[in-house]
Amino acid sequence: MLTVAVSWSRLVKTSASSWMSNRPVSSSIAIFVRSMPAVPVKPSPPHRCWRPSSTGGWPLRDSNLDHLPLYRIEKISDRHGVSIARSTLAQWVGQLGVSLQPLVGRLTELLLQGQVLHADETPVQQLDPGKGKTKRAYMWAYRSNDLEGAPRIVVFDYQTSRSGQHARDFLLKWRGHLMVDDYSG
Repeated sequence: MLTVAVSWSRLVKTSASSWMSNRPVSSSIAIFVRSMPAVPVKPSPPHRCWRPSSTGGWPLRDSNLDHLPLYRIEKISDRHGVSIARSTLAQWVGQLGVSLQPLVGRLTELLLQGQVLHADETPVQQLDPGKGKTKRAYMWAYRSNDLEGAPRIVVFDYQTSRSGQHARDFLLKWRGHLMVDDYSG
């Protein structure tokens, strides 16, 4: 995807006259072929197991949107005749998380360009490994303002507490107006 974006930006900057000097592939369709230098792309995280690309988002969707822990996703897949170990599901979720980090970074950068932001924290239950219980954690949501005319952006920041220090850390270099509830943390 990065290669396509870089190639497209070079295509746009190329003058029309240089395109006209190339020969079309077909006389009936004006498609011009132009060689582009290769752009180095950071390799994706190593895959220790085979997984079709269409199944990559399935455990991430189920665990986040449907609030299903991986042990339940493991049981559901077993019930459908596909045995996938919980450790494999965890690996897929982790790899997808790493793959999405550049997108999260860019969205955060765009969000922090706004002059007015909204922030709130929501408690979530997190499984406490080895104890068979859950503990309370918090999902901090930072949202752009619709009145600024920019695209709507929401960035979620997982934290283990409700402390206002998390918001201060997230908004460290940002300057503007912050809309929040009345919690003093």
